[in-house]
Amino acid sequence: MLGTVWACISATIGLALLAVVLLHAVEYGTWVERAGPLPLRPPDFILPLTVARLGVVLLVGGFIVGAMGIGERARPRP
Repeated sequence: MLGTVWACISATIGLALLAVVLLHAVEYGTWVERAGPLPLRPPDFILPLTVARLGVVLLVGGFIVGAMGIGERARPRP
């Protein structure tokens, strides 16, 4: 039971990370659009991409482990 709860918590954290990265990308895109041509090169997206990948891993892994735990719990024990 505790493993299922932690799996759901990690999936929720992964979903929150993806939402934060999405909001960051929207704000960054809006800022670049308003600023026009920049004399400097915009920053790399290595860090936000890494955070997004971590969010996907947490979301998918938490969902899979949580679904397996719920399925095992639904089966009657002999």
